[in-house]
Amino acid sequence: MESGVEQKHTGVPHSSDFMWNQVAVVLGRWRFILSVTIVSAVLAVVISLILPVRFTASSRLILPQSPGSSLLSMLGGAQLSSTARSFLGATTGDYTRYLTILTSRTVKSAVVTHFDLIRVYDLSDADEPFERALEMLDENIEYVIDPDYEFMSINATDRDPERAAEMSNFLVDELNRVSAELSSRTAALFRERVEERFDEALADRDSLLNRVQRFQREYGVYELESQSQVFFEQMGELGVSVAEAEIQYDVLRERLGAENNQTVQAGALVRATQRKYREALSGQEAIMPVATDSLPTMIKAYAELQMQRVILESVIEALAPIVEQARFEEARKAEALQVVDRAVPPVFKSEPKRALICIISTFSIFVLCVLLALVENWFRVASPRVKSRLSRLRA
Repeated sequence: MESGVEQKHTGVPHSSDFMWNQVAVVLGRWRFILSVTIVSAVLAVVISLILPVRFTASSRLILPQSPGSSLLSMLGGAQLSSTARSFLGATTGDYTRYLTILTSRTVKSAVVTHFDLIRVYDLSDADEPFERALEMLDENIEYVIDPDYEFMSINATDRDPERAAEMSNFLVDELNRVSAELSSRTAALFRERVEERFDEALADRDSLLNRVQRFQREYGVYELESQSQVFFEQMGELGVSVAEAEIQYDVLRERLGAENNQTVQAGALVRATQRKYREALSGQEAIMPVATDSLPTMIKAYAELQMQRVILESVIEALAPIVEQARFEEARKAEALQVVDRAVPPVFKSEPKRALICIISTFSIFVLCVLLALVENWFRVASPRVKSRLSRLRA
């Protein structure tokens, strides 16, 4: 070993020689390293046995579609804007929604109050005990989401296995309660908006019926298509009658003369048929009591009334089932969650990991002792050179 030291003073040693020198140093201090390692291992075992035992209970849930999806199905949600879809819950953030509820102060405060965690965590003498209890609760609650199998686990850790299971199940119940309240509010708001729009459509229809009555009294037209068809047929018949009367009059006048009694009667018939034809054109006909020069205005007004009637009927027809479904959704009491496994008191502890604590602490102390032995040897070997250089510097 001394030759190795002299070699280090005189020249640069080989790497293999340096390594074996370090091994020799460690072996030279084996009693110290072994004794300290054994003592630390014993202390680690004792400390791990003193640490309080903690248990973790877990509930497993399958989350359904967001509460607004059924509302979206009424409206054909694929055609709605992103804002409307978000309002009605048509987002892919179902887990985000329920995590927001679980991590809310309302739910956590309910857990602290229900289980009296200020007393359980021995925080009565602490500053702001309720806030400290909320912080410790955060440390003891874990929410795990499995993206592959699409389920959520609510893990609660406590010294009492019964309380751990009760805390996990209580969080499930609170999630159901708060989610149902929020869903009910959303359904009620949606129902109010749909009913409001439905009532507006009904009021518009009543107003339209009044306008139709005024139109019918003003023009005497009740069914334009049917009345027009009959009117045109009647006008055609009147036109034929006028033409036949005029032909008969011309023939009689040519053959018998204008003063003949038959000719005079034929002329009176011509004037009568022409007068009736003109009266029909002027709107004096009961079938279509509208003058021809007023027909464009009447037809335009009639077309507007018909268009509004078709629109309102379509709106009312579409909104009627939505109103009923919205009322059903508001009244429906559905579970927000599908609980696959409710938490049961765990049999085996989750903390502390005694074996892991002992192994890690013992190995750490062993490595520290080895490093300490190597540092001490380096300092012992290097100290003469350091002193020699310092003396030369002083000289």
